[in-house]
Amino acid sequence: MNPIDTIKRWIAAREELLQKLDKLQLDTDQLRKKLAALQHDKDQAERQAEERRREKDSLRARLSAQKKASESTVLVSEQLSAKIAELREENEKLLRKKKSH
Repeated sequence: MNPIDTIKRWIAAREELLQKLDKLQLDTDQLRKKLAALQHDKDQAERQAEERRREKDSLRARLSAQKKASESTVLVSEQLSAKIAELREENEKLLRKKKSH
């Protein structure tokens, strides 16, 4: 074998390996960028999910408070209705008593 041909083949193989290395480095950089973008999207989605969870919990608490207030209002309304009926009955008794005298 001719040493010059061997050196030429070695140089060509070296150039080919360097090109492959450059391509791999470029691919690695692109994959790192994609990974960073995906991580960013994941973090953002997690933050949004946490915000929605907090909003949901807040709404649930408000609805629970409104339900209790509504139940309390219904109870007071029922008590007032009963008291009004009682007072009407008492008033009618007094009117009948007054008419009978």
